[in-house]
Amino acid sequence: MVNALSILKNGFDFTKCGSNWGSTYGKGIYFSPNYDEAQFYADKDGMVLSFELELSCYYLKKDVSPSKKRDFKLPDGYNCLVNPNNDEYVLFSFISPLVSEVVELYEEFYYNETPTFTYSELLLFTSEQLIELIMTIIDDQLEEGKLEEYYKYAM
Repeated sequence: MVNALSILKNGFDFTKCGSNWGSTYGKGIYFSPNYDEAQFYADKDGMVLSFELELSCYYLKKDVSPSKKRDFKLPDGYNCLVNPNNDEYVLFSFISPLVSEVVELYEEFYYNETPTFTYSELLLFTSEQLIELIMTIIDDQLEEGKLEEYYKYAM
């Protein structure tokens, strides 16, 4: 129960990945949509938590051999691996809602230009870096008067 309470209070700590359970496919946060499976890992005194997460899942069609699981690399653009039985999800990073915001701004205002960053690169940004990028995009648009034009027609 201590782990669950710590997660509720402080959020997930990726630095602890692989220190207990959770290294079959590499260091990540392991989830299951199956309550019994989650309860098994929580132990008899543990607590099962339920979360709604923004995931970009890569679904394995067949399992990876045990000797290669730890070396498995997700393709670009994914932050979560789902095993072939769909009962184990491994989260390697959180997709910040700010990434979606940056992508939307790029699509709205830079549709004729090649984006400076790929979606995969944006996933590696910290929240602070994403906020700075959003502010830069907004500043650029304010200087060019595009936001006022946008808001005039968007309202």
